[in-house]
Amino acid sequence: MYSFFDYAVEDEKYAYSVGRIRALENYLLDRQKFERMADALGVDEITRQLSDTSYAKYFGEIAMPYGYEDMLKRERWDTYKTVDGLLIDKQIYERIVSVFDFYNIKVLLKGKIMEKNTDAYLIPLSNIPIEDIKVVFQNEYYESLPEYLATAVNAGIEAYYEKKDSQRLSFAIDRIMYKYLCGVDYPFLRIYFKMNADIINIYTIFRLKFTGRGSNLSKVFLEGGYIPSEEIVKVFSENIDTIAGFYSRTSYQQIVNEGILGFREENSFVKLERAGEKFMDDFLKTTRYISLGAEPVIAYLFFKEKEIKNIRMLFVAKLNKMESDIIKGRLVI
Repeated sequence: MYSFFDYAVEDEKYAYSVGRIRALENYLLDRQKFERMADALGVDEITRQLSDTSYAKYFGEIAMPYGYEDMLKRERWDTYKTVDGLLIDKQIYERIVSVFDFYNIKVLLKGKIMEKNTDAYLIPLSNIPIEDIKVVFQNEYYESLPEYLATAVNAGIEAYYEKKDSQRLSFAIDRIMYKYLCGVDYPFLRIYFKMNADIINIYTIFRLKFTGRGSNLSKVFLEGGYIPSEEIVKVFSENIDTIAGFYSRTSYQQIVNEGILGFREENSFVKLERAGEKFMDDFLKTTRYISLGAEPVIAYLFFKEKEIKNIRMLFVAKLNKMESDIIKGRLVI
């Protein structure tokens, strides 16, 4: 397990920010709360259980429970604006939300290729305002974008037209995005993104291995992680037990073992993904032991993202009449 303690330096300018985050952490939903919602009889009951949380402030403006997506969007917006105010080093926040810039260029590129209006799918949390980036794509003036985004746009276009496959477009942009994210100067965030890239590559190995796909591997795996993509390509042709042996020398051994177990027992990737998310959560939880620095603020943002993801999954699951035990098995708490 990598730890930011190898790099962290106390930064007194974050004294207020960390104090504020410690107060906000008290309002994060815990395991008990999520399990009670998983046991709820339906979406109406989930809404009632959220009435004593930070989400309740939107109920008067949204037709609940079916307006849950609007509720989650507003909570997410408020969370990012709060974190923006608490991260004194603005380059940290800008690097985090650059994920939305990359996402938006994917949405706009696919819309342009399909000749469809995809504006409704854009996320306004990006560094580049939505209206500005729409103008860039309308005029096809991609050189006006920051270099890392212009490079991603060109790579996405080139990848798509190789076989007119939108998935290739996404892979190309994601590869550039992670290379950019993993190059961040802030040590804690760099470790987080590098480990995240490694874990996504493990997910990709499993999906390709167990679905029988695996062409053009050099353009599928993410760059920037601790494990070079070239090494992953080399080991990919081996059987899954040999791949497990390869990962036994890394911090990700348990994730791979859980993935193999889950697929063999349940023909499912749920165990794999839960193990990956738990690994990242355990890393984020180490920030509880730091009192001065940006790390607790960053960790809170990622924990809040996970909370919103879990609530969305609960609403969707209940609307689809999914059994409580299955829902609990998919929660990452």
